[in-house]
Amino acid sequence: MRHDGIIEGDVEVARFTSDVDTSDLEDGRTVYCAQNPADCTGDVTFMGIQQNLGGQFQRVYWHDARAYTQTVASSGLRVYLWFPHGTNTMVLMVLRTQFTQAASDALFHALLDLERGAAAAPVPVPTPQVVIATPGPSPTSDIGGPGGLPPTSTPTAAP
Repeated sequence: MRHDGIIEGDVEVARFTSDVDTSDLEDGRTVYCAQNPADCTGDVTFMGIQQNLGGQFQRVYWHDARAYTQTVASSGLRVYLWFPHGTNTMVLMVLRTQFTQAASDALFHALLDLERGAAAAPVPVPTPQVVIATPGPSPTSDIGGPGGLPPTSTPTAAP
């Protein structure tokens, strides 16, 4: 996803092999799947995805769609994951956290609305924050200068 020359994120769709059935990813099967993982290949697959991405997903709902989201602060990413009903697929949307929470949620909702055949609401695109670097002194320009380290000194840790 790109606007104003900025890449905000990506949406990926993956189709599972026939031995993975995502229909077990329903609220009514949570206890059953915890007790019978061999019968719940979708649940096992979700757990593997969560483990590979790290962190913990939070379950969210939009209309009748169940999905998962998490913000990975260390990498500046917001992740949305869902499994469209009856398709044996998953959709993974990863956005920069600079693409605001409101805009991210609106895009997520719009994609789910389109998926279920409904009209999608417009997605508010935030104004990009541009940082202009200005030339400044080199980080080493004070070495040996006023208040700087003499060129032959070795910095030591304070007691």
